[in-house]
Parts: sequence; structure tokens; C-alpha cells
Amino acid sequence: MGSSRRNIGVQPLLDAIVDYLPDPSQRPPPPLIANTLARIQNYSASQDHISPALLTFKILFDPQRGALSLCRVFAGYVTPGMQIKNWTRSDLDNSSITEKIGGLMQLTGDAYENIERAGPGYIVALNGLQSTRTGDILGPVLAESVTKAEDVMEGDLENAFVPQPVVHAALEPRSSLAFRNLEKALTCMQREDPSFKATFDPETGQWVVAGMGDLHLEVVLSRLRREYKLEVSMGPLLTSHKEMPQAGSKFVSTSVNTGK
Repeated sequence: MGSSRRNIGVQPLLDAIVDYLPDPSQRPPPPLIANTLARIQNYSASQDHISPALLTFKILFDPQRGALSLCRVFAGYVTPGMQIKNWTRSDLDNSSITEKIGGLMQLTGDAYENIERAGPGYIVALNGLQSTRTGDILGPVLAESVTKAEDVMEGDLENAFVPQPVVHAALEPRSSLAFRNLEKALTCMQREDPSFKATFDPETGQWVVAGMGDLHLEVVLSRLRREYKLEVSMGPLLTSHKEMPQAGSKFVSTSVNTGK
């Protein structure tokens, strides 16, 4: 018996997991991942020449290294200089988007460690990816497409679901310097958070931001001030109201013919 709240038996359990359970390179991919990979080519997760399959769960912007794509390697191996295909962006844009891995790193707190190869189970930071966003799936370059599962119970490796924004607000920079740097900051934040949208309105000359709620936009405003050092304020929130009819009805029109 143990208790995580009181820290009883936690360390022995973690040690037992490391000592006795197989690591991801010693077992096949999870069923959901294996079903998707099997529709590209037949391989197992223990082969060195396997094609990679990664899921991007976060985009992190580092002042020195730029945009870092944090990914979980589900199958295959990735190395610096390797080319990979962004399945998600390719499907959305109807084009083949191939990117080159500039650097491969492991993160331990604030420390970055360059590594030469990462296999199944690794959580790594990829440098040099320009089009990748949070929730994107990365795979082999030679795969033209991934066929959908015929059986619903088989499942597919899908990108993260991104809900549509529900509130909007206009940003008002307090200086010309803040206005010039605002576009770059908003572009970075959109790559980090797909549920956040920012568009420029040429009629009003303002940036309009959209998110999932007032707290979401307050966090965005706080980050613009704290991380990007921008003097900016936010206008009143505007909520999109939508209605949907629940049932149909018939309308009968009667008119009197006056002969005119």
C-alpha cells in the first residue's frame, strides 16, 4: 500500500517501473499508433531503419534558439538534419510540407542537451521547424498520404482538436514601437496556442485577438506585457452569439386577390 499524497511508496514504484517494465523501444507502438503506422508501411518499433512518427504537443520560443517544437516520439528514430513531413499542415493546406530538423535536444528544466538520435518514448525539442504548430503530426517524407481506418474501432492518429474562439477584443498599443513589434509577438503566440487567433483590421488599424474566454485573453495580454515587454491595452470583450433552430415549422400564406 502507498500514498502519493503522503509520499509513501512512490519512489519504490518508480524504481520498479524503470527496472522491470520494458521501455518503448522494446515493445511495439500503442494500438492507436500502430494502426496508423501500418497504413503507411509495415514495420515494428524495434527496427533502427523505421520511419519516424511524432506528435507535437507544444511550441516553445527560446530567446537564443528561436522556436522549439516539443515532440513525443511514438515510433522510429529522428536525427539532426533529417527531413520530416508535417501531415497535419499538408492535409489542411492541400500541399506537401517538408521540414528539416536543425537541432535535436533534450530538456531538463532550463538546461538543453544536444543529442544525436531519439527513439520511441523520447520527448525532445526540435529546432528549425518553421511551419509546425501545437498538435501537428510529423512523419516520414516518403508517405504521400495516410489512408483512413476502415473500422471505426481501429482508430486513427489525429491531430489535436482546436475549438473556435468565442470572444474577441481589440489591442491598443501605447507606442509606435509596441505596434511594430506586436505582429511578431502575436505570430509566436498563435503557433504556441492554436485556439488563439489574431487578425489585423485594415479599416480600424487595430489587431483583433480572439480566444476561448476573458481569462484566456487576459493571459495573452499579461504575456505581451511580461514576456515581450510591449505597452499594450485591450478593449472591451465582444462575444459571438449563435442560435440554432430546434424544430421546423410550416408557414401558410393567404392573400386576397383584389384584381389590381
